[in-house]
Amino acid sequence: MLFNLLALATLAVLGSVAPGPTTALSVESHNFVRNGQSPRHHHAAIARRQTTSRARRCRARDTSSPASSTASSTTSTSSSSSSSSSTVATTTSAAAATTSEAASSSSSTSKTTSKSTATAAPAQNYAGSAKACITYTGDVDVPKFVSGSNKVACVMNWSSWKPEWMGQIKDAQFVPMYWGSKQNDDLRKNVVAGFAKYVLGMNEPNQDGQSKMEASDGAALWKQYIQPLKSEGYTLVSPAPTNADSGLTWLQSFIEACDGCTVDHIAAHWYGTDPDNLISHLTTYHNTFNRPIWLTEYACQDFSGRNQQCSSDQTWAFMEKTQNFLDNTSWIFRYAYFGALPDDAMGGVSTVNKLINSDSSPTALGRKYLGI
Repeated sequence: MLFNLLALATLAVLGSVAPGPTTALSVESHNFVRNGQSPRHHHAAIARRQTTSRARRCRARDTSSPASSTASSTTSTSSSSSSSSSTVATTTSAAAATTSEAASSSSSTSKTTSKSTATAAPAQNYAGSAKACITYTGDVDVPKFVSGSNKVACVMNWSSWKPEWMGQIKDAQFVPMYWGSKQNDDLRKNVVAGFAKYVLGMNEPNQDGQSKMEASDGAALWKQYIQPLKSEGYTLVSPAPTNADSGLTWLQSFIEACDGCTVDHIAAHWYGTDPDNLISHLTTYHNTFNRPIWLTEYACQDFSGRNQQCSSDQTWAFMEKTQNFLDNTSWIFRYAYFGALPDDAMGGVSTVNKLINSDSSPTALGRKYLGI
């Protein structure tokens, strides 16, 4: 009897100290490591001091879209394949026409908020300038990957830890991100005057498993951590929501709640299979907020659960049409394809979207993205 009681007590103690379950979507499961510690998910260290900051996408996203197609729909990609040779307008006036066409379809959802003191940036034409960014994680040699390209404008890694090799990439800037509240200390430590020129807000705050938060909470964090950087010379880029219906609504609510805030540029993510829907989605964002747009994640990827994934040919056509639009539209400031990542860091995005090989050389799609 005494033996049985002792055994039960031992099991109870062991159970109380056993590690709890770790969700693959938690911030702790992100792909970055710090100070050379053993990486999660078998990722190698990519910088001397880097923080955990990028969650995997382990389940399908909500990418439902309204009838006006202002958010992504995951329709068959046959149309995008057949239209791979179509040309997107390359002048400011043509881009404005595209904006005008989408305005009528998005007017029901595109309210303009007025409580924020953030005013629209002066109209500038960014068409033809270098805009492509590299989002990376894992043991990849980014300088080798981008060698020979004159299209790269920035490097991002879902954190504020700048890689030591940034100086090897001519004319490219590191853009730190405030992923969410778990990076408060990192942001304050790293992002100081002269460290960078731009800072990105929270990552997918409308999405479970990412930096999920209410718009009012996002506004409070912005006021505390991001807004002070304006006086340090930074251009402040909004949180980047997903292309689910909730994304636009969240961002509108955020700007309305962030009374007295500065939001210089607007960021967005987009995953889907129809390039025309991507163009419509970004046009809606531009019409709504009247600021330069950053597309900080996008790929030819179906997250609807219907498994209508892009083939290699369809991905190529998708890249051709979307990059032509992004490069030559006056109000697109930066964009970043997902991604320059190892296979095990693709986070549910089909590997047909990979830009980089295991030896850090660009794939065929990567060469197209880099213009080499």
